[in-house]
Amino acid sequence: MKKKLTLKQRLLVATMVILTVPATIATVNQTPVIDESKLYPITNVVDGDTAKVNIDGNIYTLRIIGLNTPETVDPRTGIECYGKEASNRAKELLTNQSVKLEIDLTQTIRDKYNRLLVYVKLPNGDNFSEVMIKEGYAFEYTYSKPYKYQLQFRKAQEQAKNDQIGLWNKNTCNGELKLLNK
Repeated sequence: MKKKLTLKQRLLVATMVILTVPATIATVNQTPVIDESKLYPITNVVDGDTAKVNIDGNIYTLRIIGLNTPETVDPRTGIECYGKEASNRAKELLTNQSVKLEIDLTQTIRDKYNRLLVYVKLPNGDNFSEVMIKEGYAFEYTYSKPYKYQLQFRKAQEQAKNDQIGLWNKNTCNGELKLLNK
């Protein structure tokens, strides 16, 4: 038979719940303090331009600045040409890695989907976005206003395009975002 809690015990439990709920909610929408010299573990690679990272015990979704990869997980669009390759390359570069994050003060800290907008620096110091663009897995992407590495990323894209690497190859996507047949 279960023992009933006393009034004092029930009030204590209720107080603990009330004090805990706001803290839990705050971590969901809270913007973390990012130390650009610190390494943060990647917990999941969603696709070629989105990943999840552990910042001080909380998991945040990142939208990586400056690139756009063909879609693989967006139910509204379906799988786009070279999307699987881009997603797989992102997984090769980021899975089980700890990375540095860089904020760009020319951009907002979050996008319309509440993802943190950051650059990701690989363990070797390379900028993830630039690597993906240079290797032909991503397009340079400017959302609304110029960003810190925009010219550098555009040069990387121009080189990949001229060399017909990855999605720029005429035998893959020829530089076009197009849906694959399901």
